[in-house]
Amino acid sequence: MVIGAIVVIGWVYNFFTGGTVDYDLEYKNGSLYYTNRDYEKAEECFSKLEDDYKDTGLYRALCQAHLYHFLTDDQISELKRNLDFNDAKNVLVSDTHIAEKFLDGYWKTSSKSYTLEFYFTEDACHVETNLAPSSSWDKAESFYIKDGVFGLYMPKKDDQSKDAGEDSDQLEDEDKYDRKDLFRISILEKNKIAVVILKDDSRHVLERD
Repeated sequence: MVIGAIVVIGWVYNFFTGGTVDYDLEYKNGSLYYTNRDYEKAEECFSKLEDDYKDTGLYRALCQAHLYHFLTDDQISELKRNLDFNDAKNVLVSDTHIAEKFLDGYWKTSSKSYTLEFYFTEDACHVETNLAPSSSWDKAESFYIKDGVFGLYMPKKDDQSKDAGEDSDQLEDEDKYDRKDLFRISILEKNKIAVVILKDDSRHVLERD
């Protein structure tokens, strides 16, 4: 009877006091977890809040995208409302897997003067575009998508490897290449992206069917 009374008292206490969520604290913790790339704990914090509390809805959509590498129409809408292309912020494509999921397909400007095709085969994913000089693509060993920037991994020259004081075979993967940023991608809609060509800072809108 005593144990039962304690349980009931504890339940009543939690109902009237402990059930209240400290929104500011949960939001702060969730933001910190997200910054530290602990998306599971971040989503747990944000799930306790209403979507219209600050930019909780945006954070929740981003956490789900990072965790499940999948974008729903609702997530695209949420990201479209919150991501500012002019500020060159595009956290969505900071994760290569998410970027590959989203960019898959054939993109073109209304005049077809610029095109970008991103497609998969069994052993790799491929990119074909006239957004950057073809000679650069010929020399590249692979490409990357990071923080909204699409670029190439260019092999370092032999003298650069020697300057590093290491044999090229012993270099870390990142050290073997020069990164060459080509253009920045921002998502406007599910089938519409904005691209800034970094070489001349020109901006173009590409769409896919």
